[in-house]
Amino acid sequence: PALAAIVSILGTSCTGGGAATGDTGTPAPTAGSDEPIVLRMANSYGGLDQLPAVAYFVNRVEELSGGGIVITVADSYGDFAEDVEERVVRHVAVGDMDLGWVGTRVFDTMGLNSFQALTAPMLVDSYALQNAVIESGMTDEMIDTLDEVGVTGLGVLAGGLRKPIGTDGPIMGPADWQGIGFGTYRSEGQEAAIRALGATPALVFGPRREDAISSDTIQGFEMGMFIYQDPKWVALAPHVTANVSLWPQMDVLIVSPDRLESLTDEQQAWLQQAADDAAGRSADLADTDARASEAACEAGARFAEASEADLAALDDLFEPVYADLERDEQTRNFIEEIRALKESVSPESEPVIPPGCA
Repeated sequence: PALAAIVSILGTSCTGGGAATGDTGTPAPTAGSDEPIVLRMANSYGGLDQLPAVAYFVNRVEELSGGGIVITVADSYGDFAEDVEERVVRHVAVGDMDLGWVGTRVFDTMGLNSFQALTAPMLVDSYALQNAVIESGMTDEMIDTLDEVGVTGLGVLAGGLRKPIGTDGPIMGPADWQGIGFGTYRSEGQEAAIRALGATPALVFGPRREDAISSDTIQGFEMGMFIYQDPKWVALAPHVTANVSLWPQMDVLIVSPDRLESLTDEQQAWLQQAADDAAGRSADLADTDARASEAACEAGARFAEASEADLAALDDLFEPVYADLERDEQTRNFIEEIRALKESVSPESEPVIPPGCA
């Protein structure tokens, strides 16, 4: 009887706790449980506060899935290296990251020309036109080519119109561009446009851009007003050319094909619906130039406007760039479609330069 009692006690002890059930006796989460699926997203910026459409996508996924899918964001991914967007694409392609976003500008450096029309110089120059391009279905055609670089595209998002920002004075006509260093992102098309204006492109952004300004390596850079309104950038480069939009920042949401395949049809539908919703709202989310200009003005920015002669001269200098872009038949067709949309779309009003900031 004593031995039987000991065996009984030991049996109770062995089933009352342990690693498999946890200290409370509650079964540990297992595959197929109600635990949310966590997707990791590469973000080359310091945070999503500068990317309202991407932030909307992240929140919308969680909302549509009822918390069943949660996206964790890896900020400053790639440590601001000049090829960071290429790295994001490669890392998503092999599954090192589940999701990411990159500017459409980068794909021509990877042998994919489908997106070049979106950032052709001074072509897409309003938020209304960005929205029209997305609604036309043109960007869906572009996304279909992303399998060539090993990723799946979810959507193209409208972003800030990129203005020339000067450190020592406004950058308006050809004379202002001649011989300066100009900060930009990695893109064959954009680098060619900067060279066509007589400037030297420098692949710097984030803190590396600050270093390049401090060392006088660059005397200007391109940036959207939403980001530029930060007093840090105004102090470093206070001169904005208000009526020149070099190109928009348009971003692509990408996902690892293998990770996407691992999700159920319903989960894939949540991701796609969130991307569609973000794309549809992205132009409105990005259209903050009027408020941002006021904030930049208060921080010390000064705004100039290029003359009609300056604008015409810039167009002339960009002619060889367009000739090169239009050698690709698909790019030529997209450019023609965008020009046709431009004729039919009424752009939003240019932000009024605040008093005392001209």
